[in-house]
Amino acid sequence: MCGIIGFNSNDYSLGREMADSIAHRGPDDWGIFSDDKITLGNRRLAIIDLSSAGHQPMRSEGNTIIVYNGEIYNFQELKKDLYAQGCRFKSDSDTEVILNGYDIYGPEIFKKMRGMWACAIYDPKNGKLYLSRDFFGIKPLFYFHDGRRLAFASEIKALIKYFEKNSIELKHEADNVRDYFILGYVPAPGTVYQNIFKLMPGETIEFNLSDSSFKKTQVYWDQASATDNFEEVIYESIKKHLIADVPVGIYLSGGIDSTSIALTLKEIGVSMKAFTVRIPGKKDADYAKKIADLSGFKHEEIDFNGDVLRETYQVCWQILDEPIADTSLLPSLAVSKLASKEVKVVLTGEGGDELFLGYDKYFQFRKLSKAKPPTFLSDIKNIRPFMRRFRSIVAKGRNDLLGAYIENARIDPAILSTKDLQNRLYKSIGNKVVDIAYFDRKMYLPDDLLYKIDFATMAYSIEGRVPFLDRSVWSFANSLPIDKKIGKEPLKNYLLKYLPPELVLRKKEGFSIPSLLYLIPDFNDDIRKSYTMARKMIPGLPEFDFLKKKHPRFIFAMLAFYKTACKFNLV
Repeated sequence: MCGIIGFNSNDYSLGREMADSIAHRGPDDWGIFSDDKITLGNRRLAIIDLSSAGHQPMRSEGNTIIVYNGEIYNFQELKKDLYAQGCRFKSDSDTEVILNGYDIYGPEIFKKMRGMWACAIYDPKNGKLYLSRDFFGIKPLFYFHDGRRLAFASEIKALIKYFEKNSIELKHEADNVRDYFILGYVPAPGTVYQNIFKLMPGETIEFNLSDSSFKKTQVYWDQASATDNFEEVIYESIKKHLIADVPVGIYLSGGIDSTSIALTLKEIGVSMKAFTVRIPGKKDADYAKKIADLSGFKHEEIDFNGDVLRETYQVCWQILDEPIADTSLLPSLAVSKLASKEVKVVLTGEGGDELFLGYDKYFQFRKLSKAKPPTFLSDIKNIRPFMRRFRSIVAKGRNDLLGAYIENARIDPAILSTKDLQNRLYKSIGNKVVDIAYFDRKMYLPDDLLYKIDFATMAYSIEGRVPFLDRSVWSFANSLPIDKKIGKEPLKNYLLKYLPPELVLRKKEGFSIPSLLYLIPDFNDDIRKSYTMARKMIPGLPEFDFLKKKHPRFIFAMLAFYKTACKFNLV
């Protein structure tokens, strides 16, 4: 796990400054490469092969150079293949496997990789730079491109250093800001900033260093699953996710996803330390403790109140560059700080809801999609906006799943037009939609949940791994009919073999903490200032007390936008 930076010009000192701005992502080592065409930089968090042989930027015998952030869980299998083709290795790192893999396969190597990554490969022989991001978007990669200049980084703060050195003015992108206040995040490839973009999940960009031309390609995996047994597929994925030369731990929330990982670790015969954040007034931590005891884990928890609450509030705005309307940013920081004292890698349960249809709205969608219009149109006054829209869609025989999704997901008090947002998403999605979970997998998962876990873990220099977001688990989930996976049926059936129903079938309360924020003195002052800023931007914004009561996520959306704007002098 690392932080990477780069740009298409020669400036060693700027490269060092950009890399140092994200030093928290890699405190173990640093390196800069520059020539007349390009500058590349890395901050290393050593996880596999802790020796200096894993230093980056790394150069192959073919003179290709890589900077890389992530973990490739099938690197040992790939290494055997490459060795048979004549490659020789100087390290035990997965970085060198990708590098030699490029020399043999070119950018096709990305299709063979199983894991999480954001990387840049410089091919001086062909005058090309390749940027690549993993299929799920687990690892972030931001870039600036104006038709001539290209710069990229693991975090936006490093790009801001590039902007300052090159006298580029940072501005908000109005359309994306509106999207942010509707959804609570900006769908890739956009950000709230002009000319700063995110690589799409599974995307590779080929940049020609001679003429600055730009070509994008997308990685797609075979959807066929090698097994129809959930236990088998999650067992194999978790074993792969344990590959490390440093201590590994687990975040336990008390929910089904992290419990499935914990019970599988017990079956594998692996014991580790488990970490939990206790939210005042919620019982999730009690269940997490029970799961840790049943799994034979040493369990540590942190109370999210008092000094912890105030400290994480300050750290959040130091690290966060792109706003998201997710109050669980703060408890995620707290548990990451706790874990960082004991381990350098943590397993987390992100992705279970999106692959195995765990959210309540999926049940609502499934029920309505089977209903006949006369059955449900009679009680139209008693349903949520999403249900109202979807029933209208079904009655008219239209297929507008995206519109239905946005109506359900929106966090604003229905005062912003979603027309432009829908049009942009329709253009990027085309005919790929299979079910309503598609939008969560392609937008909410990478642009909110995965961004959050990367943000929180990297803030304290630890690596977050997500065993559910593995190509084998994805293929298994994708092969199941909706009725066989909705409500996380495979996970529940697996857990009920080992656990009593009260530990499996309960509803998790989650990390949301909107009411606790008002206990932070700085928050009350900040939120009033953010509301003043929002009223200037959003005509017809309701009174603050109404938003506080009815739209708490929108309150945090205003706050996160205001704090990041202040950070970059955009207020």
